[in-house]
Amino acid sequence: MKADYEKAWLLYLGNALFMAYMFVFAMMYNISKRDPQAISSIAAAHVVTFLAIAVIFVVSLLLVFIMVPGLVSAGPADRTMSDTPVNMVHGKTNGMLFILYIDMLLGNFAAGSFVAIITSYMAKKGRPQSE
Repeated sequence: MKADYEKAWLLYLGNALFMAYMFVFAMMYNISKRDPQAISSIAAAHVVTFLAIAVIFVVSLLLVFIMVPGLVSAGPADRTMSDTPVNMVHGKTNGMLFILYIDMLLGNFAAGSFVAIITSYMAKKGRPQSE
């Protein structure tokens, strides 16, 4: 892997697709309920967000192990640099794993939370208030 990050836009495309998935789920959940409460819609969407992030984490971890052979191996000892700073980008993925997992966790959580809040009140606005 090169460390030029030319295809980092794919991470944001994944966040956008996750947001679309969450929007469809939240709207279907709100439509299936007769009189959805905003707090139950938000809670359900957040539960699905956490579960989806866990599934995405496991799938991406398996794909990384398949696509980057020898990821967890120590590597040859003669290629180890001495006296290097801690924050130096090195390894078999050139620091891309950190960016991948932080974007997956924070980006998808932000997208799922945003959709949960917006759709819960959007579904409530179109229905008459119950007494």
